Amino acid sequence: MISLEALSSALCFALAVLVYINTLPAGFAFDDNFAVIYNGDVTNDGNPITGLFQNDFWGQNIRSDMSHKSYRPFTVLSFRVARVLWQYLPASWTTPVHEWRQLIEKGDGGEAGGSFKGKSRHPGLDPLVFHFVNILLHGAVSCLVFKFATYLFRKRAKLLGIDGDLKNSSLQSSSLISSSHADAQVLSSDEVLLHDRDSVNAKNTGLRHRTIGGTIKGSHLKDPGGPGNRLWSSNRLWSAQTRDDWDEDLNTVHGLLVLRDDLRQVQLPSLLAGLAFALHPVHTEAVAGIVGHAEVLCAVFSIPAMLLYFNAVDGNYDRRDKKLWMFAHEAAMQWLPIMIAVLLSWSAALCKEIGITTLGVMMLYDLLLVPLHPEGRQWLCSSSPSKPPTKKKDEEGQSPHKGRAFWQAMFYQERWLRMALLCAAGFLYVKTRSCVAGDQLVRIYRKVENPIAFAPSPLSGLLSTLHLHARYAILLLWPQHLSADWSFACIPLVEELSDLRNLLSLGLYLSIFWVALMARPWALLAEWANEARAASGSPGAQVNVVEQTISPALAVRRWRLLVLLGLTLAPFLPASNLLFYVGTFIGERLMYMPSLGFCILLGEGLATLLEHLRDFYRPCQSSSGRWLVSISKSMVHLLVATGLMTMLMAYSVKTYSRNWDWLSEEALFLSAQKVCWNSAKVQLNSGILERRRLDMPRALQHFNLARTIEPGYCEPDYWMGLTHINMGNTVAGLEELEKAVGCKYVAADATSTLNKIYQAMHQSEPSNTLPLVRWGQLLLNSHLMRIHEGCSTLEAAALIHTQALDGPAAARVLDLCLTALQDQVLGNDTGLAAAANVVVTSVDPSLLPVGSTKHLFKDLKACVSARRQVYVALGNYGARARLARQAMYRYIGFVRNGMPVCRTDGWIKGSPTSHLQLIHSIQSLDAHDPWLQLEWGEAMLLQGRPQEAARHFSAGAMLFHTLYNGGAVEEQQVSNPIYDLTGEKLLSVVGSLEAAAEAYRRASFMGHLGISDMAPCEMRTRGLESWMSALSLVNKMTHSEAASEAVMKRLASKIKEELRVIAATPELRECKGDSGLTVGRLADTFKNWVSSRNM
Repeated sequence: MISLEALSSALCFALAVLVYINTLPAGFAFDDNFAVIYNGDVTNDGNPITGLFQNDFWGQNIRSDMSHKSYRPFTVLSFRVARVLWQYLPASWTTPVHEWRQLIEKGDGGEAGGSFKGKSRHPGLDPLVFHFVNILLHGAVSCLVFKFATYLFRKRAKLLGIDGDLKNSSLQSSSLISSSHADAQVLSSDEVLLHDRDSVNAKNTGLRHRTIGGTIKGSHLKDPGGPGNRLWSSNRLWSAQTRDDWDEDLNTVHGLLVLRDDLRQVQLPSLLAGLAFALHPVHTEAVAGIVGHAEVLCAVFSIPAMLLYFNAVDGNYDRRDKKLWMFAHEAAMQWLPIMIAVLLSWSAALCKEIGITTLGVMMLYDLLLVPLHPEGRQWLCSSSPSKPPTKKKDEEGQSPHKGRAFWQAMFYQERWLRMALLCAAGFLYVKTRSCVAGDQLVRIYRKVENPIAFAPSPLSGLLSTLHLHARYAILLLWPQHLSADWSFACIPLVEELSDLRNLLSLGLYLSIFWVALMARPWALLAEWANEARAASGSPGAQVNVVEQTISPALAVRRWRLLVLLGLTLAPFLPASNLLFYVGTFIGERLMYMPSLGFCILLGEGLATLLEHLRDFYRPCQSSSGRWLVSISKSMVHLLVATGLMTMLMAYSVKTYSRNWDWLSEEALFLSAQKVCWNSAKVQLNSGILERRRLDMPRALQHFNLARTIEPGYCEPDYWMGLTHINMGNTVAGLEELEKAVGCKYVAADATSTLNKIYQAMHQSEPSNTLPLVRWGQLLLNSHLMRIHEGCSTLEAAALIHTQALDGPAAARVLDLCLTALQDQVLGNDTGLAAAANVVVTSVDPSLLPVGSTKHLFKDLKACVSARRQVYVALGNYGARARLARQAMYRYIGFVRNGMPVCRTDGWIKGSPTSHLQLIHSIQSLDAHDPWLQLEWGEAMLLQGRPQEAARHFSAGAMLFHTLYNGGAVEEQQVSNPIYDLTGEKLLSVVGSLEAAAEAYRRASFMGHLGISDMAPCEMRTRGLESWMSALSLVNKMTHSEAASEAVMKRLASKIKEELRVIAATPELRECKGDSGLTVGRLADTFKNWVSSRNM
C-alpha cells in the first residue's frame, strides 16, 4: 500500500513539473546566451574537462580581471553533459524538435519569433534539453523539500510533546491503560485520548508535561463518577466493557489520535511547504531561465546534505543500556553520513556559491536543537520526571557506572568535533577557491548593476541595503511584480531617514529580531554548562537540568529561529550586499534556496493554526452545544482549506502565466517594462528589441532614455551609433560609435563595426583619405592604444596624398602618428598595457614588458620620421624628381645602415608594412632602380618570402652590373641619376660594382640554401667577378693615391672573405662566370695581385 508521504511527494513532483511544462518551447533568453551559446566549455568538445575548473561560469579564465568570479564547474559540466546527451539522441527524436523550433522562430507573429534573430546558434544546440532538465530537477527538489519539511515538522512535533511515530502507539496505549485501570477509572473518550497523548509523549520526549484544554494535569485523573466531574454525569461510553475490550478499543483510538496529530502537525504542513515551493512564482527565473540551473542543481545537493547531517546528529540519544563495544560501531555509523553531508555541501558550492552556507545551517541545527549531552534529557524520560535519577554508590563509595561515565564524557565532545569538522570544511573550500580564482570578490560591477556600491553617502548605502532586503521579502510574501532585470534605477536609492520606505525595512528587521529574542539563544550557554556538570555526576547539577529544562514553546521558538536564520537568511547572505558588493541589485533566481525556509514557515503557520483550533474547541456537555461546536469547527476548517487552496491556485496561475514571459527575449523585456520602466538596462534591451523589429525611431528613444537614466552607462552609445547608421545619419552614427570605443563592455563590437564601416567607405571612394585618417586616429586613442596599426593606417593615407602630389596633407597626417608616439616615448600616456588588450587580445596586460614597449615606440618614431621626409618630397616634387630620389636613397641608407626594424614596424600578418607599401609605390614608377630592387628583396625576406627576395637580389645585382657596362656611365647618370645611400653623391662605378657584388652574394647564398631557383654557382662567380672588376677599376684611377689605396684595401678584404667561403665549398672552384674563367682561376689571379701589391 502506498504511504501518505509517497503520495504527497508524487503530488509535489507532478505539480512542480506541470506548472513549468509551458517553458519547453522557450528559447535562449537574456543571460542564457552567454552561459551556454557563447561558452566554449559547454559547446566545444575540444575544451578539456579540466578547463571547467579553471574558468568561471561564463567560460572566461577565472583569474582574469574581467571575470565575474562565479566558480560553478559542476553546473557547467551539467550543461555540457546535457548537450552531449542531446547530440546522441536518435535523429528521429531530435529532427521533429528542430523543425518545431524553426516554426516557433518563424513566429507567424508570435512572440517567440525573435528569440534567435540576429544571433548565431550553435549547430545541434537546442534549448529544449536544458529546459527539460531544469523542470525535472525542480520537481525533484520539490520532493526533497517535502521530505526535508517532514523531518523538521516531525522534529517540531516531538519538541511540542506530540509523538507522530505510529510504530509504538499500540504499546504506549496498553501501558497507559494498565496503569490507570488499576484504580478502576472510567474515562470519556476525549479525556482518555488527551491523557494518553500528553502523558506518554511527555515521557518520550523529555519535555515538561503540557496541559491540554485545562482539564488534565499530571498522570492522575479524578474519578469520572465523582462530584468533581461534570463531563460524564450520564454518558459513560465504555463503562460496561471488559478490560480486554477496553484495551483493544483504546489502542485503536490512540492509533487514530496519533494519525490525526501526524496529519495535522507533520503531513499537512509538510505538504503545504512542498507545494508552496513547487508553485511559488519567484522561482520562475530559476526554472524557466537556463542560467537558473545553478540554483536548482545547488538545491539538489544541499537538501540531502542537511537531511543526512540532521539524521546523524539526532541518532545519538539512545545510548542507555548499550554495551561498550557498540559505541565504536555507532560512532562510525554517525560520522559516515556526516562526512557524506560535507561532501554534498562542497558539491552544492561547486554548483552555486551559496551551497557552502549549508555548513552553517548544520552548525545552527547542532547548536539550537541538539542537546549538548545525550543523557541530559533522557533523565526526563523516566516515569517520574520530578525525580531525576541520582548516582547510587556501592559499599566502597564508588559509582557502579564509572566506565560508562568515561565513555559518556568522551561523547560529550562530539558536538565540538562536528563543529570543528564543519569549520574546517568551510575554510578548505574558501582557501581552495581563492587559490583557483585569485580573488573571491567581483570587481567589475557598475552603478547600473548595483547602485548600492555607488551610493552618495554611507547612510544612503545602509538604508538602501536594508530596503533591498525588504524588497526581497516582498517577493516572497507577495510575488505580484516580477522582472528579469531590477537594475538602476528601477528602485531608487533610499537617501534619507524620512523616506517612508524605511518602514518596510524596520518591519522586516523587527520581525527577525522578535523571532530571535523569543528563542532566547543566549540561554544556551547556561543550559550547556548545566548539562556539562550533570555529565560529571553532580546531584545539584542534575536538579538544575530538570529545573531549567526548556519548555515546548521555547523549543519550538528555537526551531523557528533555525528555519529563519539557517534556511532563509543564511543562503541569502551572499547576495545581501552586507559582506561584500555583488554584481546585481535584485535577482529573483537568488531566492530559490532562501525560499525553502519561507515555505517551511508557511507550513508552520498552518500547523500552529490547526493546533490552536484543536485547543479552542473543547468537548461540550449538551448535545446542542456539541452540534454548534461541530458546525463552527467545520466552517473554520473549510475557511482554512479554502484559503490555502486559493493561495496555491494563485501561485500556480501566476507561475504558469509568468512562464510565457520567458518564452523569448521580446516577451521577457516587454514584461520587464511594466515593472521596471526606469531601469537603464531594461530600456537598453527594449531598444535592441525594437531594432529587431526594424523600428529604428522607437529604438533610438529607448537608447536615449537609458542614457538619461544613467549618464555613465556606456552601452547605449554603441547601439545609438548603429541605429543612426541604419537611419542614414552617418556622421552622428560614427561619433556615437567612436565614443563607444571607450566602453570596455562594447569596445570590441564598436571597433569591429567602425572598421567595417571605414573599409566600406574607403573602398567606395579610394581617393578619399578621411575614413583612413579617422580609423587611424581611433586606433591611436587612449582606449585602444593600437599604436602600430594606427600609424600604419595613417601612412596609407599619407601615401594617397603623395600620389595626389599633396605633400603638406601627407605631413599633417603623419604628424598625428608622431605626436602619439612622442607621448608614448615620454610616458605622457601611461597604461598601454592595461588599456585595450581586453579589446584586441586576451593576453594578460600585466605580462606585457613595459620597458621594451617604450623601446619599440622609440624605434617606430624614428622610422616614421625618416619616411615622412620621403612622403613630403614625393608629394611636393613627384617620384622622378631629383629631390624625391635623394630623399628616398637617404631613407634606404638609414634602413640598411642600422635600422632594419623599419622594414617590419607595425606589420600585421596578411597585410604589407608601411615600408613595403612605400618602396612598392616608388618602384612601380621606376622598375629599373637597383636600390629599390635590393630593398624590395630585403623586405620580402623578412616577411617570409625568400624566393621572391632572391629574384629581386639577382635583378638588383644585374642592374648594378650592367648599368655602367660599355662606358654608358655618364649617359645613364644624366638621364636617370642613381645616387649613393647618402643621397648627396651620384653613385660611382666602384660603388655600383660593390653593390652588384653584394647583391650577387645574397642571391648566391639563398640559392645555395635551396630556397631559390637561382644557381648558386653562377651567382657566386658573378659576385666574385664584380669584386675583382671594382678592384681593377680602382687600381686604374688617377685620383688621390691614398684614397685609392683605402678603397682597394676594403675591396681586397671583401674578396678574401668571399674566397674563404669558396674554399669551404670545393665544388664552387670549378664554377665559371661571364668571363669564362673559373672561380679557381679568379682566386689565383687575386692572389698574384695581392702579392704584387704587398697587401
